[in-house]
Amino acid sequence: MTDGLRNGPVPRESIPLVLRGWGTCIYCMNNPANTKEHIIQKTIGGFLEAWLACDKCNNEMGQATDLELKDDTNVRLAFESIKTQTPRAFNSYRKRQKYIAHSESGENPSAVFKGDALFVHWQTLEDGSSPVDASQSEKFIKTELLNSGASEAEIRDKLEEFRNAENGRLVEIAKGFGVKKLAIVRLTPVLSGKFISDHLVLKIAYNILSLLITPNNHSEYFEPIATSILNRSTIPPYVEFRQGMSNESPKPYHRFSVEKVDGAIRVAFFLFDALMYAVTFHRASLDSEISVRIVMNLKSREIYPVA
Repeated sequence: MTDGLRNGPVPRESIPLVLRGWGTCIYCMNNPANTKEHIIQKTIGGFLEAWLACDKCNNEMGQATDLELKDDTNVRLAFESIKTQTPRAFNSYRKRQKYIAHSESGENPSAVFKGDALFVHWQTLEDGSSPVDASQSEKFIKTELLNSGASEAEIRDKLEEFRNAENGRLVEIAKGFGVKKLAIVRLTPVLSGKFISDHLVLKIAYNILSLLITPNNHSEYFEPIATSILNRSTIPPYVEFRQGMSNESPKPYHRFSVEKVDGAIRVAFFLFDALMYAVTFHRASLDSEISVRIVMNLKSREIYPVA
């Protein structure tokens, strides 16, 4: 374990971005912990890692965890609201996310980011035209004209017409089929209406707690918890969940805390300082006092304790 997290207040610069673990995977309790696990997932800007998982367990859980966080409606709205403050993290998060692309001419096709480019989905608009992604438009037009039997001269003329066309003007490519350029002025996220599961909340809380407790504290108490996370099976009844939303606007940092409360351990984490999730481990016994509050600043990429 890192002395920086376990032994109370420390200078900001002394908390590293990669922390030691126990040497054994905290999920299967068997294989060596030879993989770095993000404590709060990289998908939403997390960059604190620890050697907590084995290859097998990390691979089994990783992709599902990322997809679940991307699908969470509250997480997406919070991240969208601070995207200009955290462009690096947000640009990674928005990949494959669906949007409605609002254009100057009133068409609103659906679109998705692939890398840094916005791709408009293939669809037919009300006027019978099809919006085409700018990076693919000329290739698409040429292919359609070749398929319709157009000559090289006709293809050149039609491409020149398209290049010179104003945004929003329909360019007929073939009979009954046209393409138009769209000037996108605004993007609206398409929300899934889904929210992260208790299993994912428990996984994040368990990761945080595993930075602070020793293998001696782990005991049989935590084994059913690890199993339920790994297998998505029944969560032990001595684990209690709470969640809520702050009245404050989202901010470019995550924070988490661990404390002993009335014979229990409570782990709370706040995503973007606005979405609160708390997990209470009832009847959990430890050989030492625990009280820690940590901030993960997404802009400066610093991690530091707070009072």
